[in-house]
Amino acid sequence: MTPSLLLTLLALQATGSGAALESRVEIVRTEYGIPHIMAEDLEAMGFGLAYVQSEDFGASVAIGLLQSRGTLARYEGRAEIEADFVARVLHARAVETFHRLDTDTRAVYEGFAEGLNHYIRLHPNEFPQWMEPNFTGVDAHARDVQTWSRGDAAQFVRDTQRGADAPPELGTAEDIAFDLDGSNAWAFDGTRTTSGKAILLRNPHLTWGRNAPLLTRLLGSTYYEAHVRVPGVLEFYGDFRIGGAFGIIGGFNRYLGWATTNNYPRYSQVYALAAHPALENHAVLDGEPLALTERTTVVDYRTADGDAATESRSTWWTEYGPVIHRTPERIYILKDPRDGEFRRGEQFLMMMMSKSLDEWLDVMRMRAHPSSNFTYADADGNIVHYYNARLPLLPHEATGDTAAFAASSADMWSELVPWADLPLYINPPGGYVQQANDTPDFTNLNVPLDRDTVAANLPEPRLRLRSQLSLDLVHNDRVFSLEDVIEQKHSPRMLMAERVMRDLLAAGRESAVPGLDDALGKPQVAGEQRLAVVHDENTLHVQVDAVPGAFLLEHVERRPGGQVQQRLELDLPLGGVVDRLERVGVVVGDVLVKFVVLFLFHIALRAHPDRLHRVERFLGDGGLFFRALLGLALVVHRGFVPCDVHHDRVLHEVGIFLYNLTEPEFHDVVPAALVEVQGDLGAALVSAALGDFVSAVAA
Repeated sequence: MTPSLLLTLLALQATGSGAALESRVEIVRTEYGIPHIMAEDLEAMGFGLAYVQSEDFGASVAIGLLQSRGTLARYEGRAEIEADFVARVLHARAVETFHRLDTDTRAVYEGFAEGLNHYIRLHPNEFPQWMEPNFTGVDAHARDVQTWSRGDAAQFVRDTQRGADAPPELGTAEDIAFDLDGSNAWAFDGTRTTSGKAILLRNPHLTWGRNAPLLTRLLGSTYYEAHVRVPGVLEFYGDFRIGGAFGIIGGFNRYLGWATTNNYPRYSQVYALAAHPALENHAVLDGEPLALTERTTVVDYRTADGDAATESRSTWWTEYGPVIHRTPERIYILKDPRDGEFRRGEQFLMMMMSKSLDEWLDVMRMRAHPSSNFTYADADGNIVHYYNARLPLLPHEATGDTAAFAASSADMWSELVPWADLPLYINPPGGYVQQANDTPDFTNLNVPLDRDTVAANLPEPRLRLRSQLSLDLVHNDRVFSLEDVIEQKHSPRMLMAERVMRDLLAAGRESAVPGLDDALGKPQVAGEQRLAVVHDENTLHVQVDAVPGAFLLEHVERRPGGQVQQRLELDLPLGGVVDRLERVGVVVGDVLVKFVVLFLFHIALRAHPDRLHRVERFLGDGGLFFRALLGLALVVHRGFVPCDVHHDRVLHEVGIFLYNLTEPEFHDVVPAALVEVQGDLGAALVSAALGDFVSAVAA
């Protein structure tokens, strides 16, 4: 058989396999675009998943699998080379382990790859010319292979090179991501629900959205909502991850469901070994030389001129892990329990198929998915919280970002913490479990976590404001309907503001800048500027404007059909400066007080209606809270007041548009929101002059 004929037959076979799979799956979308994939078998299910993801997110799914191969730099250039070096190692592990997966998991991966290939063949114009429909199940599997943390290794080296006496390093992007994390999960048993059935709430913080970057490049953190059904095998509705067959972060079948929130255990451990005094590239362990071996990875890439080039990187290894740092006396290696784990997709598939709590817990013992808190509920009424972590069983105290010295192999961890030593709450008293990205100590306040009964290297207890609010909302005797749970989920309460607002206002009164009240009350001097406030009786809108005094009336807009009920003019002292129509600065001694029109946005709306963007709409339920938007700290009154938050895209200022300013409590809030102070922070926060000024407007 000639090579050309063989290639033709292979191409026909590939096309035929795609067509055969296509005939075994039916895809129906709802009016919202959510795909319901009804497949005859698991391979066809995987085919359907890849096909609908490609329909919705274009070339990004294929690009993601090229990234998994470690070949993206071949087409996109050297900018992709660092990721390719890591991906080549992961793909090699995928090749090595694919046959070790169970038959069902391999079928899903193979179907996913063929679904992508089939879509590329049918829609070649949606892809770069160099894209070929030749992906395999191994390529899809590579996305679920785990590796050791290059970030932990780099952090250790930076800390070592900076020295123990150096000031602490500023927060990394990972630290900031931890601070901003926003997933929440609740589960209530039947004693806490009006239906008597368990309720599971999943409140993720990542995007479901479809935007331009996602059409060409995977972000790695974007959910994909879908329903899959294989008769007699599984039926599951959940959030997949774009670009992969699995990565199911939450969802449910007819029997049970789960939600995840991020947790932050410390996985990797650095060990310091003595460098061999005579043998190059050897350490000393158990009194014997320990050879280091060199592993080299070669990546090809496209140059700026379009030519092909290659680059190689070498890493030194021991049988215990990679060498991440060396000194003349020490060789530092990193042991990470995630490195090489390849069964995450298999675990998720088994979770999707589980029909009872016992089955689900048996699957969770795999710990192939290395992290995440899992919050669970089922049709039998059980609720569960499980702190999932692939933690190493350390034979020594946890050392954090520093190294533990290992003279023998017994000094290093060799197995995982027993599954029974990880926190697990099953049907706790009080009928609830909750999680908001903090440690499991406060999952249920009726059952405090006994730290003596769990792994010693769990993170230190932490209970941030979001978790405190979560507990305040659920640690009670209230019985919830489904609608009640949804309402609680959207609670706009801000605990910090509730706790400190009164004291802040009182401190402001006590620390007002001397002379400010007199300065604000001075009569107008010719040629100065004037701050005008107009109250519209029909809409109860208030607008603030800073205009030349001689042209005040020309700059007051009257809404159609409305009458100006009150106009109050605040004269400014010498030193007043108008930066823009929206801002007036008042100098009092060495303090600059800026009156910024970020609280009400009529000026920007009147002048530039096309550049305003409504950021958020919310309805308060009493009390006060702080709100941070675009770097501006705002104080907002919430007395069942509907509010619109707007952003001026040109001026980068924010306005809060309220519909009722008549509550007396509001009179203390407006000064705090309108006045930005440089110098003495307490200046004019609750100045008597401004308080009277606002009271007159809102009266």
